[in-house]
Amino acid sequence: MAFIRIVLPFVALGLLIGCGSSKETDLTRDSSEHGSTTESTTADSSIPENAKPPVQLSSQDRLKQVALAMHNCHDKNMSFPAVDGMPDRPNERGLSWRVHLLPFLGENELYKKFKLDEPWDSEQNRTLISLIPPAFDDNMEGKTRIQILTGGEAPFKTETGLKMREISDGMSNTIMLILAGNDKAETWQKPVGLEFNPDDPLQSFGSYDEGEPINVALFAGNIIQLSQNSDPDNIRKMVQHQDGEVPVISAAIVRKPPDIKSNLSSIGTAMYSSMDNRRAMPTVDGYTSGGNGLSWRVHLLPFMGKRELYDLYKKFRIDEPWDSEHNKALIPLMPEVYGQSSNSKSRIHMISGEGSAFEPGKPVTSNIFSSEDFKGTSYALMLVSAADEKADIWTKPSSLEFDPANPLNCLGTYNPEESINVVMFDTAVLSFPQNIDPETFKRMVQIRGEDLPDLSKYSE
Repeated sequence: MAFIRIVLPFVALGLLIGCGSSKETDLTRDSSEHGSTTESTTADSSIPENAKPPVQLSSQDRLKQVALAMHNCHDKNMSFPAVDGMPDRPNERGLSWRVHLLPFLGENELYKKFKLDEPWDSEQNRTLISLIPPAFDDNMEGKTRIQILTGGEAPFKTETGLKMREISDGMSNTIMLILAGNDKAETWQKPVGLEFNPDDPLQSFGSYDEGEPINVALFAGNIIQLSQNSDPDNIRKMVQHQDGEVPVISAAIVRKPPDIKSNLSSIGTAMYSSMDNRRAMPTVDGYTSGGNGLSWRVHLLPFMGKRELYDLYKKFRIDEPWDSEHNKALIPLMPEVYGQSSNSKSRIHMISGEGSAFEPGKPVTSNIFSSEDFKGTSYALMLVSAADEKADIWTKPSSLEFDPANPLNCLGTYNPEESINVVMFDTAVLSFPQNIDPETFKRMVQIRGEDLPDLSKYSE
């Protein structure tokens, strides 16, 4: 059995709000040489070069990766890119927003090859069309279907960069990116957007195969699939970010039964939302150095992108332990994203122990990604769905204790037909067979060092 890399529609967010999660590269331009850059590394922005995914990404995976990069760009520049570049760099217009997103996609070397003060089709820049990055690559000879929407009160403009605070209709209600129809694909470095027609919203997106869902990323960071039969007026509300009309998202999406992969994807993304808002991911027992007696699952509720989960969070007494008289009464209210067991126990766990990312009392900050020995987000394990026997009360601050001498032991014994489902630090969800090489799993859990896990032998 091979592992499956997948990013499914999220229940989630307040997101990625930003996943300001990886190495940040400040690019200082040398005015004496076009496109020349000097690189200095700090924390909190672009994805490390060694974090490039080891397997081909799905369309939803790619959308999510670009959405994360957009948020990292906003974190650094205080705005999303404009259609043709960064608003604060007037001498560097004429190249697509996608080019200016390259440092946040782990594509610094490619970014340096561009002459930023020349148009996309200049003699030099034209030679780079064939080097389209995996995140944008639709196997269309340098063209991509990943688009931002312009015109018709859509969010993105040619010369001004959009700021989060301007999305007054709500981040979780507004489309940021769309996987357009094949007929709307554009050369990836060409500075154009997808022209939105509010009178015929679905036509703006292009032509799709019969029954094909329309994949979009919301500004909150979650990926959803829209039906081609969606109410056009509802779609219009999802695009226009300042019209005061709130769309009914649930009425537009393609319905799929919830499953563990979808839940893991939502939780992984919410962890980055937490990092953006709290400057840290919660660890086993919360955010503070001494912990506070409630599980990370409780602390993640405000970042799941659902009002009812935020309201549930407010019911907890955060300064009391999970089994206080008050907090114990909330145990039966376990959200479906953590599982659907009748005993309010969740199989979704952090792994703690030698070399792992999470330790009680030590919240994870963005410094983890700027560490020189960090293996990369695509090789480091964030969360796992353990066997049923390892399920624990969802509000209890527990974790799976990792033993390097017996790496798989902490997961328990799965039912014969089950896979080992994990979410990595790049938020991709992977499914492994139960007979996964213990050394490979160990290298995924231990997030530092040069011994990268060989995931290729499990790829399809």
